[in-house]
Amino acid sequence: MRKIKIKSDWLKKYLPLALACSLITPSASFAQTVAPDGNVNNRVTVDDGEYEINGENFSTEDGISIVKGGGSEATSNDVLYNNVTIDGGNISDAIGGVSAAGEVKNNTVTVNDGTLDGVIGGLSIANHSLSNEAGNVSGNRVIIHGGTIQFVSGGEVAYTYTRDGEGASTSIGANVFNNVVEINGGTIGAAIGGAALNGDAYGNIINLNGGTIEGEVIGGLSRDGTARNNTININGAADLINAYLIGGVIGNDRSPHSDGNTLNVNTSGVTAKNISGFQNLNFNLPSDVAAGSTVMTLTEGHTDLDGMNLSVNAHADSPLTTNDSFNLIVNTDQGVDGDMNFSGMMGKGASSAYGLDVNIDGNALTATVGELFVNHIEDVNGFLLPTMVDPPKIEDAAEEFEETQATEIEMVREQSNFEIFANTGGGHFKIKTGNGSYIKTNMGSFDIGIARQFQRKSSVLTVAPVIEYGRGTFDSYQSSGVRGEGRQYYVAGGVVVRSMNNSGFYYEGSFRAGKSDTHYSSNDFKRMGELVRVSYHNDAPVINSHVRIGKKIRMGKNNVLDVYGFYAYARQGSSSTNLNWGDHYRFSSTDCGRFKTGYRLTSRLNSVSSIYTGLAYQYDNNSSSTSTTGDKSVTSVGEKGSSGMLEIGWLVRPIKDNPWMIDINTTGWCGIQQGVSAMAKLTRSF
Repeated sequence: MRKIKIKSDWLKKYLPLALACSLITPSASFAQTVAPDGNVNNRVTVDDGEYEINGENFSTEDGISIVKGGGSEATSNDVLYNNVTIDGGNISDAIGGVSAAGEVKNNTVTVNDGTLDGVIGGLSIANHSLSNEAGNVSGNRVIIHGGTIQFVSGGEVAYTYTRDGEGASTSIGANVFNNVVEINGGTIGAAIGGAALNGDAYGNIINLNGGTIEGEVIGGLSRDGTARNNTININGAADLINAYLIGGVIGNDRSPHSDGNTLNVNTSGVTAKNISGFQNLNFNLPSDVAAGSTVMTLTEGHTDLDGMNLSVNAHADSPLTTNDSFNLIVNTDQGVDGDMNFSGMMGKGASSAYGLDVNIDGNALTATVGELFVNHIEDVNGFLLPTMVDPPKIEDAAEEFEETQATEIEMVREQSNFEIFANTGGGHFKIKTGNGSYIKTNMGSFDIGIARQFQRKSSVLTVAPVIEYGRGTFDSYQSSGVRGEGRQYYVAGGVVVRSMNNSGFYYEGSFRAGKSDTHYSSNDFKRMGELVRVSYHNDAPVINSHVRIGKKIRMGKNNVLDVYGFYAYARQGSSSTNLNWGDHYRFSSTDCGRFKTGYRLTSRLNSVSSIYTGLAYQYDNNSSSTSTTGDKSVTSVGEKGSSGMLEIGWLVRPIKDNPWMIDINTTGWCGIQQGVSAMAKLTRSF
């Protein structure tokens, strides 16, 4: 396996084992060290000779050698949450946090401009004068937007030398992990995610979004430990023509040797010297990769892919289709070889996959697209409609007048022509959605309107413009085993009309139109054999309507029986959305029909309050819905079936001195609709 040579004396100096020496004896040409006194939550900003420490401004004419966010090579305390920002200047080193023995954690260095030798997110030093062991270095960040920098490191462990030049310790086991280097611009000589001595360098990340890299990019490095599970992401238009990309390095000889390190190529047209030290090679192809494209070009040496785990995924809008061929890697120098581990599939978005034939042909790793497969997400669109087809309760003071007529109870207050009413409530439901799938919801609703009464010869007509709003959270359980969750809100406006005859016969109807808005996510979606997170946000037009006919019958002086039949219809229109993976989905419209018949018995307790109980049978007929992506569709069968409903409530009627009416109701369901709902209604007369 090819050994990576160090390209510069400076890089040798600043790798672990020697870096701390430069901190103890800074270059004589720089006189000023910028550092706060504390170890935690410091803020340091430098712009040439001007600098700020925790809001206090300073300046120097002697230049600046080293900038530290917190701590020092003489402290044994933890050094945490410090921030350094470099806006310009000629500086030796910028370090987010440094400690001789404590944890160095969650420090950040941001470089916007300037010329620097080294930038390090976090540094722990085993100082020979303190006879200490270094602490762990984790969670530190380096963010580069511009400037010229010889060396960048997310985090490091080092030790100082004794006077005779021998190391003070040979068993410094501190770990360097979960540090991040983000390069968006500037010119960088070399970059390391994290570097350890006898400890492990793992979980470090380098994001290459832009800028120019002129040397080695190493995910993790350890002298005598492990370099594992480090990641390099090529995300954007970084210039890597002179860069070597290395996943992990172990040992002083700098041979690429590691475990579980990953290279993610998330763009196309990449050119670099070579790649090595990776065990996972993932190509996430953007939409500009077409037949005949080359994703990565390597220009120096031989590329050994033996034993690497390969995955290939295409954006949902990728033009690649069956029989298209393209190059994943082309090595223009000494070619490509090795046996890779590959599933034989290329994912396209979250829902589709193609067979993919991958071969090494001399100097290239080539791919040819095969047969298309589709794995759909089940349609949960419109799940709340069955709970929202019931109209708002406008049976306010007008109903009181009607029931007064039917029961010959003396009116206790004068009637007015206008009534403002508001209803609010909520509940928990379990709703079957077809094919063995179901949804559990927690829902609340609110509506407000103005009722206008018209007295006719033998009846009272009530007309009520109304605005309603519903909001719910849900957990969906699909028959495929996929569990999802999310939230939905619903808003609509319309009119409700009700007529009550003096004989007790009544009829009513409504029409309302609006929209529903749904957020859905699931971590159980299986994509090419692996579970991934899928989410979408969708809105659709909604209409609701209903017709109700009934008769109120007097049963003794204080009881009224209401026998009724009810039909409601709701429709959620067709819509489209994009999954977080880019897949474009189209949902068909969904129709919900509901028939209900039953009774309610109201018993007066006194002149202002009464209780009521009710029992009803309900039949739901919900249409099938179809979700489509590309030219493939899947249909979810609509649920049809019966439910039983039992309700109990307490009603307080308005009187002259208190024009408020209160109606508190609890309803239980069994059958295809299951659960308990609670509703509180408040009406104010004006």
